[in-house]
Amino acid sequence: MTAVTSCWGFSGYIGTMNHIAVSGQNTNTDTNTNELYAPLPVEIRHKLEKHEQTKTVASGTRLISQGVLPACLFIINSGSVEVSVPSCGKSITVAVAGSGKVFGLHALVSGELPRVNVTSLEECAITLIPKEKFAEILQSNPQIYLAIAKVLSQDLRIADDLLRRIPRGAGPGRRFNGHKVN
Repeated sequence: MTAVTSCWGFSGYIGTMNHIAVSGQNTNTDTNTNELYAPLPVEIRHKLEKHEQTKTVASGTRLISQGVLPACLFIINSGSVEVSVPSCGKSITVAVAGSGKVFGLHALVSGELPRVNVTSLEECAITLIPKEKFAEILQSNPQIYLAIAKVLSQDLRIADDLLRRIPRGAGPGRRFNGHKVN
């Protein structure tokens, strides 16, 4: 499995280097379809687009790792990713997401470490925006916060829906989605 450790390259968890070409320009011709850009005014989208890097990642690439502050904001352009949480020594899938989904937003805005892992399930085209550039644009364009609130509210709704699907009385020794609950 490889992991994104910076916006500029990838490294394996055991230190092997895998080079993935970076496009010099944005090749996502319809970036306003992602959940963050959709509600933003065109001029702010253009500011963000100036700092985008587009990459293709292989199946099994870890984009976000629990407990590790991401170096970039990730936008899925094509392909699908698994969102999972570690529990009792296993990984539990909580969602599968595809084109238009944005990852790393909560961590970049709050400074809190991610509580999930995001891993590509197939070859994916992704757009990256370095956290420093995103922070600069955010600071000078506070109207982005409304778009961020919408994305994070949607993520919260998804988490709430997932929790509501846990059977009543689920406790230690019981099972949810095939996994033992401790």
